[in-house]
Amino acid sequence: MKAMRNEAGNPEMRRILTPAELHPAPVAPEAPRGMEQQLQAWAFVVRASVEVIQALTDEIGERERALERWLRSPRPDPAAIGTMVLQIRARRLEIERIIGALPTLEGVEQTN
Repeated sequence: MKAMRNEAGNPEMRRILTPAELHPAPVAPEAPRGMEQQLQAWAFVVRASVEVIQALTDEIGERERALERWLRSPRPDPAAIGTMVLQIRARRLEIERIIGALPTLEGVEQTN
């Protein structure tokens, strides 16, 4: 392998870059205090919404299992099955409403 030479004909020394020099960390401007508070409020709302959605999803799962049992029973009750289907549908619509009402991060950024 041939060594690289500079203009004077001397072997060229290459400096080995550190990982930080190869991939410098992005430098973000310091967020104003108001922005930080808005981000914290946004995160709180999102976390709370996720918890509610998880509870509704668990409830849907329980109702679906009950519905399956009723459908497999020797004499299924059509009224009870209809009620259960409507309750499952209502929970799904509630999940969609919560998701639709979630504040976006872009909305938080635009208020500053």
